[in-house]
Amino acid sequence: MDNRIEKKMLLKIKNRVILYLTGISVVLILIFGACSRRIREEPELRIGIIAPVTGKMDNLGASVLDGAQLAVEEQNADGGIQIQNTRYSVVTIIKDSEDKPELALAAAQELINQEGVSVIIGPPMSGLAIPVAQVASRAFVPMITQSATHPDVTRGTRCVYRACFTDDLQGKIMARFARAELGARRAAVLYDIASPYNSRIAEIFMQSFKENGGELVLPETYTTREDSFIDQLIRIRKFDPDVLFLPNYYYDIILQIEQIQELAISTQIIGSDTMSFRDPEDIPYIEGAYFSTHFSSEIPSQKVKQFVTAYQSAFGRIPSAAGALTYDAFGLLYHAIKAQNSIDPKLICKGLSEIEGYEGITGMISFHGSPDPEKSTVIIHVQDGRFHFHTQFTP
Repeated sequence: MDNRIEKKMLLKIKNRVILYLTGISVVLILIFGACSRRIREEPELRIGIIAPVTGKMDNLGASVLDGAQLAVEEQNADGGIQIQNTRYSVVTIIKDSEDKPELALAAAQELINQEGVSVIIGPPMSGLAIPVAQVASRAFVPMITQSATHPDVTRGTRCVYRACFTDDLQGKIMARFARAELGARRAAVLYDIASPYNSRIAEIFMQSFKENGGELVLPETYTTREDSFIDQLIRIRKFDPDVLFLPNYYYDIILQIEQIQELAISTQIIGSDTMSFRDPEDIPYIEGAYFSTHFSSEIPSQKVKQFVTAYQSAFGRIPSAAGALTYDAFGLLYHAIKAQNSIDPKLICKGLSEIEGYEGITGMISFHGSPDPEKSTVIIHVQDGRFHFHTQFTP
């Protein structure tokens, strides 16, 4: 065959192959493009979660994620959120704060500006929730913190709510409990003066204990990341208080209890909601202690019983207060959205502000126009390495 003819035939074949492959590519682009558009256009309620997934507070973060997962899976199994004629699937975007304010702030900016979330759940600790609340407020993105109890979290903000009680309430409750039920006449306090949560609740407890006729023998302080409390505890031991109040985070409490035992200090340990340890192996550290918290799996309620059963089935353990509060934060959000029939931020805020008598896992919740709910406080007694429901105070 003539070389010129052969080259011409090969060129024709080559062009046909290119055209054929190009056609396939166009078809594939159209197919996958259409699928991609369908995926992108599927209506979603995008919820941002800021929690300490790693770091010293990872136990708290794990409980938050458990509560969120259960709340999302249950809602999506029920068809998602129905708004008028549209169903929205619930999607969470999780950001790790590592218990660091700068990471929490960066997470909030990313959730708002890049992920386009409709609402933020968390952060669960006051030290991080206070600055994040300012960011959410300026952007007018609704925020519900499950367990940040410091009053400054919601003060001066727009559409920042909480599912928990405040430090002021639990500080007063524990002072009243120590005086009325434990018969304590003299109290000592050891707390982290650099932490907004610790210092605020300590101040309220001390003030309320004195107002209830008690004597505050010694307030002792330390600063974040200290790991020796021997000097403070030796001074406390000299006064022989009836109760020692430890409104601190769990990693500090464990060290403090170890050092209390080393010094053979014999006093009744009492605490706040940070004693709601998630890991069973940590609970014996606070054997005999009483503390205020938001939830007990032993609360005599059918709704609580159903929640505990579902939680155990999903995760193989009893829910902690953080898990229950996160579940309630989602419940409050769903309630507000359904009441307003909208995921518009302004209407979500309106829906939250109008909630009264919402039956949550952690108790009845009413806002009465305030971002801080009226709700009950649970007192736990640690016995035989377990958390036991002792009593419940209702405002």
